[in-house]
Amino acid sequence: MTTTIALIDERTLTRQCLARWLERSSKDFKIIAVGRLAELDQRYEQNEDPHLVLLSVGHLTVTDDEVRSSLKQVTDRLPDVPIIVLSDSEDPTAVAEAIRNGVKGYIPTTLDLSVALEALRLVQVGGTYVPASTFLTALESRAPACQHQEPRPGEPHSLKGFTPRELQVLELLREGKPNKIIAYDLNMQESTVKVHVRHIMKKLKASNRTQAAFLAQQLVEAEREYGLVEESILTH
Repeated sequence: MTTTIALIDERTLTRQCLARWLERSSKDFKIIAVGRLAELDQRYEQNEDPHLVLLSVGHLTVTDDEVRSSLKQVTDRLPDVPIIVLSDSEDPTAVAEAIRNGVKGYIPTTLDLSVALEALRLVQVGGTYVPASTFLTALESRAPACQHQEPRPGEPHSLKGFTPRELQVLELLREGKPNKIIAYDLNMQESTVKVHVRHIMKKLKASNRTQAAFLAQQLVEAEREYGLVEESILTH
């Protein structure tokens, strides 16, 4: 199956280089490279919406008004198409803002080409990709507080607060996999996965699965960093 990717980048040289790399990286990719969203309507028919939108913003981030405006335009025009942001910035605040704005993937230009390609494929099948380095940076800046801060009432002290099955679901949730794929990988009913996800969200005090994945990643990295749990618990 051919995956049509709409690449939006105002910089001509960068746009052309990205388009050629993507087309050469996978024979299943069809790239529509444009400078602005408005140009898409000139490149394909209305009933041929792309499968993914790759918004390349250079040194800008989602916290910039220009990028926010572009995201809103894409969301309004293609509400059901996953959006991936390609940026020079790895600032955790920018990454978190992107996810809050509905972005399904955030690829910093510091990534290896092969990793970036896998990130595209993950979003293509319904997952969410966020660079792990952003979580590590955030944790390092909070390290002194994390070492002494007491958990809030009802908040899990560690991953030991989750059942073995919840840990399995949590691991796949952190990878951005949708319920259907989690159910297949763990050989369980999708309805059962939904129950586990609800329990996980409740324990993490998350309002949605994306926030749950974000908080779970922070919890896992914190426990690995400070040795709060055995490594075997993380890979139960």
